[in-house]
Amino acid sequence: EYSHASATEHTHHLSLLGVDNAEVQKHNASRAANKLRTILT
Repeated sequence: EYSHASATEHTHHLSLLGVDNAEVQKHNASRAANKLRTILT
C-alpha cells in the first residue's frame, strides 16, 4: 500500500518536472529568437 502510493507520487513529480522542462525550453527558444531578431534588424 505505502510503496504503491509512493510510486504514484514519484511519477506525478516526474511528470511535473517534464512540464517545467518543456516550459523552460520554450522560454529559452523564444529568448534566442528575440536575440536573433535584434541582431538582424
